[in-house]
Amino acid sequence: MENLLLEEKKADLFKHLIVGIIGFGIAGILWGGGLFYETFYDLFSLPAILFLALGGSLLAILFKDKKRMFKRLILFGLVGGVVGFFGGLFVSYPLLLWSPVLIIQNNAIFTLSPSLLIGQLILVFALIGFIISIFYAFALKIKVLSLAKYGAVGFALGSLIGPIIGNGILNLSGSLLLTYLITFFIICAFLGAFLGLGIYRNMEMTEEKS
Repeated sequence: MENLLLEEKKADLFKHLIVGIIGFGIAGILWGGGLFYETFYDLFSLPAILFLALGGSLLAILFKDKKRMFKRLILFGLVGGVVGFFGGLFVSYPLLLWSPVLIIQNNAIFTLSPSLLIGQLILVFALIGFIISIFYAFALKIKVLSLAKYGAVGFALGSLIGPIIGNGILNLSGSLLLTYLITFFIICAFLGAFLGLGIYRNMEMTEEKS
Protein backbone atom coordinates (compact mmCIF):
# COMPACT_ATOMS: atom_id res chain seq x y z
CA MET A 1 0.00 0.00 0.00
CA GLU A 2 2.82 2.38 0.92
CA ASN A 3 4.66 1.56 -2.32
CA LEU A 4 1.52 2.28 -4.32
CA LEU A 5 1.08 5.63 -2.57
CA LEU A 6 4.72 6.48 -3.22
CA GLU A 7 4.37 5.63 -6.91
CA GLU A 8 1.26 7.81 -7.16
CA LYS A 9 3.16 10.73 -5.59
CA LYS A 10 6.05 10.25 -8.01
CA ALA A 11 3.65 10.20 -10.96
CA ASP A 12 1.90 13.34 -9.70
CA LEU A 13 5.23 15.14 -9.23
CA PHE A 14 6.32 14.11 -12.73
CA LYS A 15 3.06 15.47 -14.15
CA HIS A 16 3.60 18.83 -12.44
CA LEU A 17 7.16 19.04 -13.74
CA ILE A 18 6.41 17.98 -17.30
CA VAL A 19 3.41 20.32 -17.66
CA GLY A 20 5.54 23.24 -16.51
CA ILE A 21 8.43 22.29 -18.77
CA ILE A 22 6.26 21.84 -21.86
CA GLY A 23 4.18 24.98 -21.38
CA PHE A 24 7.01 27.35 -20.58
CA GLY A 25 9.43 25.52 -22.87
CA ILE A 26 7.22 26.22 -25.89
CA ALA A 27 7.03 29.85 -24.76
CA GLY A 28 10.83 29.90 -24.65
CA ILE A 29 11.13 28.57 -28.18
CA LEU A 30 8.80 31.32 -29.45
CA TRP A 31 10.74 33.90 -27.42
CA GLY A 32 14.09 32.76 -28.78
CA GLY A 33 12.80 32.57 -32.35
CA GLY A 34 11.40 36.08 -32.13
CA LEU A 35 14.72 37.44 -30.90
CA PHE A 36 16.68 35.62 -33.59
CA TYR A 37 14.47 36.84 -36.43
CA GLU A 38 14.32 40.29 -34.81
CA THR A 39 10.53 40.15 -34.68
CA PHE A 40 11.11 42.12 -31.50
CA TYR A 41 14.35 43.77 -30.52
CA ASP A 42 14.44 43.80 -26.73
CA LEU A 43 15.18 40.79 -24.53
CA PHE A 44 12.28 41.71 -22.24
CA SER A 45 9.35 42.74 -24.42
CA LEU A 46 5.59 42.49 -24.74
CA PRO A 47 5.66 39.42 -27.05
CA ALA A 48 7.80 37.59 -24.49
CA ILE A 49 5.24 38.45 -21.79
CA LEU A 50 2.46 37.06 -23.97
CA PHE A 51 4.39 33.85 -24.68
CA LEU A 52 5.06 33.25 -20.99
CA ALA A 53 1.44 33.93 -20.07
CA LEU A 54 0.28 31.41 -22.68
CA GLY A 55 2.86 28.91 -21.47
CA GLY A 56 1.80 29.40 -17.87
CA SER A 57 -1.84 28.82 -18.75
CA LEU A 58 -1.00 25.17 -19.43
CA LEU A 59 -0.71 24.74 -15.65
CA ALA A 60 -4.52 24.70 -15.67
CA ILE A 61 -4.25 21.03 -16.66
CA LEU A 62 -3.22 20.29 -13.09
CA PHE A 63 -6.56 21.40 -11.64
CA LYS A 64 -10.12 20.09 -11.77
CA ASP A 65 -11.74 23.32 -12.94
CA LYS A 66 -9.48 23.65 -15.98
CA LYS A 67 -11.51 26.24 -17.87
CA ARG A 68 -11.71 28.63 -14.92
CA MET A 69 -8.06 28.15 -14.01
CA PHE A 70 -7.00 28.71 -17.62
CA LYS A 71 -8.67 32.13 -17.64
CA ARG A 72 -7.19 33.06 -14.27
CA LEU A 73 -3.71 31.96 -15.26
CA ILE A 74 -3.85 33.92 -18.53
CA LEU A 75 -5.01 37.07 -16.74
CA PHE A 76 -2.63 36.86 -13.79
CA GLY A 77 0.20 35.68 -16.04
CA LEU A 78 -0.15 38.72 -18.30
CA VAL A 79 -0.30 41.15 -15.40
CA GLY A 80 2.58 39.42 -13.63
CA GLY A 81 4.62 39.42 -16.83
CA VAL A 82 4.11 43.15 -17.37
CA VAL A 83 4.99 44.00 -13.77
CA GLY A 84 7.91 41.57 -13.69
CA PHE A 85 9.47 42.48 -17.03
CA PHE A 86 9.13 46.21 -16.64
CA GLY A 87 10.32 45.97 -13.05
CA GLY A 88 13.30 43.97 -14.31
CA LEU A 89 14.05 46.54 -16.99
CA PHE A 90 13.91 49.34 -14.45
CA VAL A 91 16.54 47.75 -12.21
CA SER A 92 18.52 45.84 -14.85
CA TYR A 93 21.49 48.22 -14.89
CA PRO A 94 22.06 48.40 -11.11
CA LEU A 95 21.47 44.65 -10.74
CA LEU A 96 24.00 44.01 -13.50
CA LEU A 97 26.53 46.16 -11.64
CA TRP A 98 25.76 44.43 -8.34
CA SER A 99 26.05 40.93 -9.77
CA PRO A 100 27.81 38.91 -7.05
CA VAL A 101 29.70 36.72 -9.51
CA LEU A 102 32.26 38.78 -11.45
CA ILE A 103 33.14 35.89 -13.77
CA ILE A 104 29.57 35.91 -15.08
CA GLN A 105 29.87 39.55 -16.08
CA ASN A 106 33.07 39.01 -18.04
CA ASN A 107 32.53 35.56 -19.55
CA ALA A 108 31.32 35.33 -23.15
CA ILE A 109 29.84 31.89 -22.53
CA PHE A 110 26.87 33.60 -20.88
CA THR A 111 26.32 35.87 -23.90
CA LEU A 112 24.53 34.91 -27.12
CA SER A 113 26.03 36.15 -30.38
CA PRO A 114 26.29 38.90 -31.34
CA SER A 115 25.93 40.62 -27.94
CA LEU A 116 22.80 39.44 -26.11
CA LEU A 117 23.49 39.35 -22.37
CA ILE A 118 21.78 36.45 -20.61
CA GLY A 119 23.71 34.97 -17.70
CA GLN A 120 25.01 38.40 -16.74
CA LEU A 121 21.40 39.31 -15.93
CA ILE A 122 20.92 36.47 -13.46
CA LEU A 123 19.64 38.82 -10.75
CA VAL A 124 17.20 40.40 -13.19
CA PHE A 125 15.88 36.97 -14.19
CA ALA A 126 15.58 36.07 -10.50
CA LEU A 127 13.56 39.22 -9.82
CA ILE A 128 11.28 38.64 -12.82
CA GLY A 129 10.73 34.99 -11.84
CA PHE A 130 9.94 36.09 -8.29
CA ILE A 131 7.35 38.68 -9.42
CA ILE A 132 5.70 36.47 -12.03
CA SER A 133 5.37 33.66 -9.49
CA ILE A 134 3.68 35.98 -7.01
CA PHE A 135 0.88 36.55 -9.50
CA TYR A 136 0.62 32.84 -10.30
CA ALA A 137 0.34 32.17 -6.57
CA PHE A 138 -2.57 34.63 -6.37
CA ALA A 139 -4.19 32.94 -9.38
CA LEU A 140 -3.81 29.48 -7.84
CA LYS A 141 -4.58 30.66 -4.28
CA ILE A 142 -1.46 29.12 -2.78
CA LYS A 143 1.29 30.52 -0.54
CA VAL A 144 2.78 33.55 -2.28
CA LEU A 145 6.34 33.62 -0.96
CA SER A 146 6.65 29.86 -1.22
CA LEU A 147 5.92 29.81 -4.95
CA ALA A 148 7.81 33.06 -5.56
CA LYS A 149 11.09 31.59 -4.35
CA TYR A 150 10.69 28.64 -6.71
CA GLY A 151 10.11 30.97 -9.66
CA ALA A 152 13.10 33.13 -8.75
CA VAL A 153 15.48 30.18 -8.44
CA GLY A 154 14.16 28.50 -11.59
CA PHE A 155 14.43 31.56 -13.86
CA ALA A 156 17.86 32.45 -12.42
CA LEU A 157 19.26 28.95 -12.95
CA GLY A 158 17.81 28.86 -16.44
CA SER A 159 19.52 32.14 -17.32
CA LEU A 160 22.86 30.60 -16.36
CA ILE A 161 22.52 27.12 -17.79
CA GLY A 162 20.65 28.13 -20.97
CA PRO A 163 23.40 30.16 -22.63
CA ILE A 164 26.11 27.68 -21.61
CA ILE A 165 24.30 24.82 -23.37
CA GLY A 166 23.24 27.13 -26.21
CA ASN A 167 26.81 28.18 -26.92
CA GLY A 168 27.86 24.52 -26.76
CA ILE A 169 25.26 23.77 -29.43
CA LEU A 170 26.60 26.68 -31.50
CA ASN A 171 30.12 25.24 -31.34
CA LEU A 172 28.86 21.83 -32.40
CA SER A 173 26.30 22.75 -35.05
CA GLY A 174 27.23 26.28 -36.14
CA SER A 175 23.51 27.15 -36.13
CA LEU A 176 22.75 30.43 -34.36
CA LEU A 177 19.00 29.86 -34.76
CA LEU A 178 19.22 26.51 -32.97
CA THR A 179 21.32 28.21 -30.29
CA TYR A 180 18.62 30.81 -29.61
CA LEU A 181 15.81 28.24 -29.61
CA ILE A 182 17.57 25.86 -27.23
CA THR A 183 18.84 28.62 -24.94
CA PHE A 184 15.43 30.15 -24.36
CA PHE A 185 13.74 26.75 -24.21
CA ILE A 186 16.05 25.86 -21.31
CA ILE A 187 15.61 29.23 -19.58
CA CYS A 188 11.83 28.96 -19.62
CA ALA A 189 11.74 25.20 -19.01
CA PHE A 190 13.64 25.75 -15.76
CA LEU A 191 11.06 28.36 -14.74
CA GLY A 192 8.24 25.97 -15.62
CA ALA A 193 9.80 23.00 -13.83
CA PHE A 194 10.38 24.97 -10.63
CA LEU A 195 6.89 26.43 -10.73
CA GLY A 196 5.48 22.93 -11.21
CA LEU A 197 7.56 21.72 -8.27
CA GLY A 198 6.42 24.66 -6.13
CA ILE A 199 2.77 24.04 -6.96
CA TYR A 200 3.14 20.33 -6.19
CA ARG A 201 4.81 21.00 -2.84
CA ASN A 202 2.13 23.50 -1.83
CA MET A 203 -0.71 21.19 -2.82
CA GLU A 204 0.98 18.30 -1.00
CA MET A 205 1.25 20.34 2.21
CA THR A 206 -2.41 21.39 1.90
CA GLU A 207 -3.49 17.75 1.56
CA GLU A 208 -1.40 16.72 4.57
CA LYS A 209 -3.01 19.41 6.75
CA SER A 210 -6.50 18.41 5.67
